Amino acid sequence: MADQYAGLITKADVAFTAQKWTDAIGLYQQALAIKAEEQYPKDKIAEANARLAEISKKKEELEDAYKKAVGLGDEAMQATDYV
Repeated sequence: MADQYAGLITKADVAFTAQKWTDAIGLYQQALAIKAEEQYPKDKIAEANARLAEISKKKEELEDAYKKAVGLGDEAMQATDYV
């Protein structure tokens, strides 16, 4: 059981380092199913979830900026003000 846990942690750490957050979370959760008392996978899951939240926020900000730019472009086209 210890070998299986260690293997999952190793795979999860590789996924985490590669910024494959959802893969890492899944592997850490599998490791927790084996050793529920371990804190390390819990901490890494929390960190990966925080990274996913940051990405989601940045994506939302980019989408808002894109929509604003398209809106300004549409207004300029309607006004035939291309400069």
